Amino acid sequence: MTELSQTALEAMIAAAFAGFPGSGEHLPARLVRDLTNGSIRPDASPRTLARRYPAAKEGELEVAMKTAFRWLESIAGGLVIVSDGNSGEIIEQIAMPPVSGGYGGRSPVGLGLSAMTAMLDRRKRYRNARDFFLHVHIMPDGTYRKKQGKHVEQFGELLLTYRGWDKEAEDLDVPFPDGMPSLDREVCYRYSPQKGYVGFDGERWRCEW
Repeated sequence: MTELSQTALEAMIAAAFAGFPGSGEHLPARLVRDLTNGSIRPDASPRTLARRYPAAKEGELEVAMKTAFRWLESIAGGLVIVSDGNSGEIIEQIAMPPVSGGYGGRSPVGLGLSAMTAMLDRRKRYRNARDFFLHVHIMPDGTYRKKQGKHVEQFGELLLTYRGWDKEAEDLDVPFPDGMPSLDREVCYRYSPQKGYVGFDGERWRCEW
């Protein structure tokens, strides 16, 4: 973390403890403090977090963790993590440097597509596959084990979900939509919180369904 980022992070925590967005007992502020000083790690299990913060109500801790992660990522950057939606395994981790405006200077969908494309370029098993289900999330810097894909899904910010089937548009006699150049000529869809679903559902091309 750069000196400027550290100063900004300290200022953010100080502001939170001073009453914005809450008091020093405001849970996301406490989590940011504990994540920054190493008291907890972003890969900590929900059970571990529940033991450390027993006063948190059911569901409150997960929401607070997501908020704390967003704060940290906006100041210090993070990791873009690609995980296999079927196996739950993490298959790629890409550094996202802190940039004014967030998302490494790109749009959330653009960052997600870039990470997924980079992963496919490096992983022949996925690049050559026609049936796969991938998620792309942002998480704070940390050490995430291969088996923690579900943990990332629970606490990370979703950028993109991408799914492909073992068919081609031509096999189904469906015209390819020229207005969607970012889609492959495979029967597939992608989902992002910003744009909803874009792709083919097995019957027709759809956008925002």
